[in-house]
Amino acid sequence: MMLCFCCIFLDEDLKADGESPQLCITLPPLYPHKSLRAELLSSCLPTHRLAECEEALKERARECAERGEECVVDIVQSAKDSLADFVAEHRTEIEEAAQAAADDEADDDEEDDMSDDALAEELQLLELQASAAARPPARQQQQLGRRVCYSHHIRAETKRRYIIQWALELRLGGFSKIGYPGVVIVEGPEEGCMEYITRLQRLRWKHFVVRGEEIIDVPASKCLDDMRRLPRGFEELGSKEMGRMADECRKAG
Repeated sequence: MMLCFCCIFLDEDLKADGESPQLCITLPPLYPHKSLRAELLSSCLPTHRLAECEEALKERARECAERGEECVVDIVQSAKDSLADFVAEHRTEIEEAAQAAADDEADDDEEDDMSDDALAEELQLLELQASAAARPPARQQQQLGRRVCYSHHIRAETKRRYIIQWALELRLGGFSKIGYPGVVIVEGPEEGCMEYITRLQRLRWKHFVVRGEEIIDVPASKCLDDMRRLPRGFEELGSKEMGRMADECRKAG
């Protein structure tokens, strides 16, 4: 079983920039016997509050995993209850956080408004540096890799172009979801996955993290491409298509 994820929109009272808080859940291959990962994304909740909520969800998920129990619905409800309590108690704090998020958005605009030429020059320099570095010897056994990546957002046209271009260059299939949050899911040769993540991490991000990975040895009797679950090509999804991305992952198994 491959990594699966879903993203649920939560409390409307905490909506900012047209987006409600989101709960991103990643299911590991051995779920429910292995604990799921839950990440809250919101520009209106203070960082310490997000950390408190995530810690409580993590503990709840761990308890369920020890008993081998399904807990997605329970985790979602716990997150909603926690947010509802916070809304009732800290309305002023929420409004202040929303203003701070608006200030951050102005900073993001400066980052995303970098000209294509300037970013292209920077990327060319990074690629030259990478090609000059000694590469590790090729693996004797082929491996299929998968990665699930989250970013605060994906908006800049140049970033979006390189996300697609590099995936195709490295023979990776999958999807990217632009907007808030940004999500990238890829599958293909493990060497390609590692190189892809290295390149993405060199770009300028407000926040970028690999939230899940899977590495599978390809038996000598099989072809790597026969073990793929995701489409061979790479597709960019719109800012409102998180549900479609989750559906595609479920279809892939």
